[in-house]
Amino acid sequence: RYLITGVVPAVFLVNKNELNGRKIPQTWEDLLSEEFEDSVAIPVGDLDLFNALILTIYREYGEDGISKLARSYMKNLHPAEMVKSRRKNNSNTPTVSIIPYFFTKMLDENSQVAVWPKDGAIISPIFMIAKKEKKKSLQAIVDFFMSPQIGNIFSANGKFPSTNKEIDNHLEENQKFKWIGWEFIEKHDMGSLLKKLEYKFNKEIIK
Repeated sequence: RYLITGVVPAVFLVNKNELNGRKIPQTWEDLLSEEFEDSVAIPVGDLDLFNALILTIYREYGEDGISKLARSYMKNLHPAEMVKSRRKNNSNTPTVSIIPYFFTKMLDENSQVAVWPKDGAIISPIFMIAKKEKKKSLQAIVDFFMSPQIGNIFSANGKFPSTNKEIDNHLEENQKFKWIGWEFIEKHDMGSLLKKLEYKFNKEIIK
């Protein structure tokens, strides 16, 4: 019933002017460390990406991971605003912003660097949903959205990678993905879990 047509990868946008002697984070675990307390812009307003983020962090690190993510949280910005946060020594400027890979094409290479996490970019899948009993009548629509032509549009040279095996997403072998997976989804009440994790995150950031 669910078909993943493409994905939105989340990567790090690092403001080099705000590192203050810290090393550029290379993994999600780096980002959750005490070193980046109150330093990370998280896309709370982008529900799809935020949900993918907290679910994946929970799967990898448990509730302790959510607490650490809240500790790292600095502010909520739209990805385009994150890219524009370039002023040196600005206390309101995040050191690291979690943004869709697409927005890295806007970065200022003099002060910013995009990092694809070594342990994988957390992805928010782009789904197509179809009722099983209407599979035959919807097959033409499914075929259209899974065609190479549409796959190339989704991909945009790897910015929204397509799942179509005929598409070259222009990604390197080390640009891996991190996703919770179907088995995790099947074993959990996702609606309840998301409410629980969002509540914990929000409670932690106002401590």
